[in-house]
Amino acid sequence: MTYCLSTILDGQELLSGRIIMLECKPIAALISLYERFGFGLIEEEEPASNGLVQMIRILQEHELVSPPVDDKLKQLFEE
Repeated sequence: MTYCLSTILDGQELLSGRIIMLECKPIAALISLYERFGFGLIEEEEPASNGLVQMIRILQEHELVSPPVDDKLKQLFEE
């Protein structure tokens, strides 16, 4: 799980964003694992047609990585 989150944060560095969403089977042990890593279960009135549940994690300020700024773009802001 640590490897997965690390990979997602690498992508966040390139693309920005602050919400991680996943789908998993509604297995208590699996949901508990994701909850230990900060994910919350999205409660839905009706179960999804694919039988999966959705979970999200909103990244905190200290977890966000600023995307690299292209030199040309940087120059535009400096002018």
